Amino acid sequence: VEQWSSDMNPDVKLCDPLIDALNKELMPNTLRMLLAFVNLHHFDDTIMRSAHDNRKVINKAVENIVKKAQLRNSHSRESGDRKKCLLELLFDAKDKHSGHGNRKLSFKELQDETKTVLIAGHETTSTLCTFAVYCITKYPHIQNLVYNDIMNHASTDGPITLDMIGNMTYFDAFLKEVLRFHPPVGIISRDLSRRANLLGESIPAGTRILIPMHLLHRHPKYWTAPEEFKPERWLGRDKNFHHFAFLPFS
Repeated sequence: VEQWSSDMNPDVKLCDPLIDALNKELMPNTLRMLLAFVNLHHFDDTIMRSAHDNRKVINKAVENIVKKAQLRNSHSRESGDRKKCLLELLFDAKDKHSGHGNRKLSFKELQDETKTVLIAGHETTSTLCTFAVYCITKYPHIQNLVYNDIMNHASTDGPITLDMIGNMTYFDAFLKEVLRFHPPVGIISRDLSRRANLLGESIPAGTRILIPMHLLHRHPKYWTAPEEFKPERWLGRDKNFHHFAFLPFS
């Protein structure tokens, strides 16, 4: 912490262009929300110069990440003694269901997957951790139950393993309730590529569908006492529960 705060470590860069661009892209923006509302979100980088500049930085950084991973992957094939990172595993992934004969991901698709991991895989996790700390301090009685569950299954003389975590049923229920009460992604939108039928209603292609997870997670039709923070609901089966009513990460 002292090294970070005093900037004495030359390897630590507090003003990273990629992090700065990602932060700006993820910050709420009134104009961007307005463009999305009127289905003109595709023009935000044209209208908003800052959005164009941020995405240019992100795309260039992601391009370099993929190229470096490809280089490491070629070297690991020669040595064969190094574990691969997630991106390197994607190099060998094949699409067996699209009818393209085990087609591998293109460079553009690898870039898109990398951006997904950078944004959806990091920001959402940090948001979950933030609200987990908030909830565990707000509800002291739940904090004690979580603590006891962890201590009852954790090793006293070694690291905590995945098998140990798998036995922490109340801790797991607590995290699920945090995700229900404070979903990292509050709302998502999808544009229909073709006409669809929804509950007997015909929805034309091009229609934007909004799914408000924050509201869905608190809907009384699918949850008993939805406004109560109650991890115990995950230890049994709520009579109102529907598996599509819990979409914390979209």
